[in-house]
Amino acid sequence: YLPNNYNLKSRFPVLYLHDGQNIFDSTNSFSGLSWEVGLSIDKFYNQTKNGLIVVAIDNHPFQRFNEYSPWKCLNFNSLIPEWPPIDELGGLGDKYANWLVNDLMRYVNQNYQTKPKDNYIAGSSMGGLISLYIGYKYPNNFKAIGAFSTAIWFSKNKLFDFITNA
Repeated sequence: YLPNNYNLKSRFPVLYLHDGQNIFDSTNSFSGLSWEVGLSIDKFYNQTKNGLIVVAIDNHPFQRFNEYSPWKCLNFNSLIPEWPPIDELGGLGDKYANWLVNDLMRYVNQNYQTKPKDNYIAGSSMGGLISLYIGYKYPNNFKAIGAFSTAIWFSKNKLFDFITNA
């Protein structure tokens, strides 16, 4: 998403959002509802005249738990017993985090009028978990973290230990 006042003379902060299919359009959302971020950012612009680039990153429909946690959840079925039996989930979040910071952010900064030190990251549920992880792992890359309804339950002790040590 490019702001209403996007031009080649100005630079803009960037917001990176997980679960990108849910961000703008309800027809692509897994729940049939969207966050309507475009409408909110347009309203923000109309009130403040401040623009913001939004990068909405779709998740893989069958890999979301794996991609959005750097840690494995070995007791998933005890936490959500109504799901089919699953031995373990998670563990690819560090790979995803490295890709986002080292590849995606580099691409966005090279191809759009960004303020490279003015980045934000946010998500909900598992997207909130990976936002916390990425924000704490790469603190010099993000000004703020938005973690909404964060799925702390997925790997609570590992997350708290990581944040404490970071």
